[in-house]
Amino acid sequence: MLSLPTTTVKDRDSNDNNEQKKNLQQQQQRDFITNLLKHYSTVGLDMNFFKDKNNRVPFTRCRTCEHTQEFFKTNQFTILAISCNQFGYQEPAETKDELLNGLKYIRPGNNFIPKFPLFWIIDVNGKNQHPLYEYMKSCIPSTKKFFEDHTKIFYEPHHSDDIRWNFEKFLIDSNGHPIMRFDSDAEPLFIRQFIEKLLQLKQYI
Repeated sequence: MLSLPTTTVKDRDSNDNNEQKKNLQQQQQRDFITNLLKHYSTVGLDMNFFKDKNNRVPFTRCRTCEHTQEFFKTNQFTILAISCNQFGYQEPAETKDELLNGLKYIRPGNNFIPKFPLFWIIDVNGKNQHPLYEYMKSCIPSTKKFFEDHTKIFYEPHHSDDIRWNFEKFLIDSNGHPIMRFDSDAEPLFIRQFIEKLLQLKQYI
């Protein structure tokens, strides 16, 4: 079973960590499909698109997360956003208010408040990588052979299975097994089809 980070942004400044851990344990025990998503509030590649019947409608990545969560509005699916500052120092927040205000007023802005769980900053690569990402990366190799600009990657050592950049995603089944890994520039509609297939498959298990 996957072990999630123990601190959400919501409870970052709270001293009641025991209650938080209890809530996370209960969440892990529920039978749902989890899309684990590395999330950053101030990124360079922050624009993606959904197509409607009339036009191409732009959404920032944070809003595509929200849109996907609403599209699969079911207790069998949720998005978990996990913050990191190892790529270009693009998530430098020191407090929960700073992180949330970055989302609310900068990117995507327009008073955006995430409706999905948002976890505090962790390391996803390197010697201090979180066990969650160590496990997921060991299950599915990287989607890219090359690394981004090494002057913008802030961790050591590098490994072939490392997360390459912001917004790389994993799709996790209800047993906690990673089954898909998506590049940071994977289109939301491309990812959605795999979520749909996994939810359909679960109906027959």
